[in-house]
Amino acid sequence: MSLQQELYGLTRGLSEKLEEPAPRIVFWAHFALPFLLACLVHIRGTQTLRWAIYPLSLGASIWTQFANNAWVEPVLRIHIGQVFIFWHTGPVTRYILARDPPSYRPAPPPLLVRLRDTRLFKPFNFLASQMRHLGLVPGHPFPTRPPRRFHTVRAVIEHLSSFFSYLLIFELGTYIAFRLAPDTIGSPNLVGGDFAAWCRHLAIGWGVPVWSVWAFWTATLLVLTSSSTPSVYHLLAAVSIALGLYSPEEWPPMIKSPWKSTSINELWGKRHHQLLKDWMLYYARPFSFFRPLHMIVCFLLSMTFHIILYYPITRKLNLKPYLIFYMGQGLGCVIERAYYKRTGRRVGGVTGWIWTCAFVMLTAVPMVELEYSNGWAGTMRDSLARDRSLSPVEWIVYLLGWGKHPKA
Repeated sequence: MSLQQELYGLTRGLSEKLEEPAPRIVFWAHFALPFLLACLVHIRGTQTLRWAIYPLSLGASIWTQFANNAWVEPVLRIHIGQVFIFWHTGPVTRYILARDPPSYRPAPPPLLVRLRDTRLFKPFNFLASQMRHLGLVPGHPFPTRPPRRFHTVRAVIEHLSSFFSYLLIFELGTYIAFRLAPDTIGSPNLVGGDFAAWCRHLAIGWGVPVWSVWAFWTATLLVLTSSSTPSVYHLLAAVSIALGLYSPEEWPPMIKSPWKSTSINELWGKRHHQLLKDWMLYYARPFSFFRPLHMIVCFLLSMTFHIILYYPITRKLNLKPYLIFYMGQGLGCVIERAYYKRTGRRVGGVTGWIWTCAFVMLTAVPMVELEYSNGWAGTMRDSLARDRSLSPVEWIVYLLGWGKHPKA
């Protein structure tokens, strides 16, 4: 047997194996081993043991990520991808392979300050801080706020208000497609359909140009995906602060009105969430010698992250639509930088806002078509579609007399 035939047989056997669910022991090791490593990180003299456990943890995570875990809810499948990437390839890896324990910035004391010093809480906080990139040294300092009465209570209320606001935006974005096409494009069961034909059908029914329907759904998907992560973030923040485990300063605002961005650099570098910032800069460092290349590589890393994250949902690797969007954002940043170097003027103002909206939406069209066609956009609604009584929008529609009772 030739080497080519052996490789083909190995690849085929591996693909067949990954079409099966990961064994339960591997699935739970995917979560348990990173926590064990985070415990050992804070104990001196465990470097050799950590080096031995890390390949097992990484292997269990890769197996779980790419196996066909159809029994797992879609939301949990996304979390599987986050654990795989952030807990195994993010900044945490630097400490797993390091000799000394991590250093922490002094944080404003929460209500249960003694619990913060326990050995059980430290590894939990160590893993939770990877996405927020706060507290670890080196890292971002804690934001300061002027003292105010009932500081903790007000912070919890603010985060809960933000959670419900983003949840309502997400709800509206997913509800429209679910209401118009509950069995195909808007189905929570990963059905999908011919998105282009659906847009033509809607354009005829609404009496508008087809391009305006595409623009509507592109803007809708961009808004709802930008609101899903902040909604989860603010809910976790409210619960963490209310339980007395974290101070309000450890959960700063996540996004800063991205719809006000007047340049692509401002959108992705300041106003949009920065959860991937440390991770991308760490791996893009070898390309930092040439700024335009460095910027493009950062966006390509973000593309890789999202493709891996969505793979357990669709079981497909569709590179082209994501390459157009993420490479496009990197090129847009490079174009704005070249414009500034040539003219001395930064992109901004009303024209900058129009440029940013138009460029982002145009580059997002192939990605939007893919995510509606393969059913991922409809699946985002998940339990809100399966149990209509959980949906605030369903109750609003019922109270306005536009639909039936959510519990009917």
